[in-house]
Amino acid sequence: MKDVKHVNVLLLELLFVILIFMLASPVIVELYGNARLKSIQTKAANSAMLEAENLAEELYGRKDAETVLTARGFAMDAEGESWILEKEEYTMTARVSEEAQGAGVLRTVTLSAARGEKPLVEIPAVCYFPGEVSP
Repeated sequence: MKDVKHVNVLLLELLFVILIFMLASPVIVELYGNARLKSIQTKAANSAMLEAENLAEELYGRKDAETVLTARGFAMDAEGESWILEKEEYTMTARVSEEAQGAGVLRTVTLSAARGEKPLVEIPAVCYFPGEVSP
């Protein structure tokens, strides 16, 4: 009689462990899935940041921003207001604006990257080009 009770207790304990595992496994799978998604998003943000920083350095001091953007694979959008580069992980946009000053031109290229509707990074590349100065 003791052996039967001992076996029942072991089976009950085993069933309890299986129940706990069944309850915990969906939580663990969801945590793993969220971590994987976060990893992909972080990789895209880091890649966009590196690309934007490199492009900002390349644009600094260059008067031919359009040539640099075209060489990097950017294309003018339909409205003609900004340059767009479609990547697998994100979309990078460059907006070029020039402001005439008394002694030169201030050019600002705003580089922004987004993944879908979520903005990842925005970096301005500003350079002043001195003009003719009258005495």
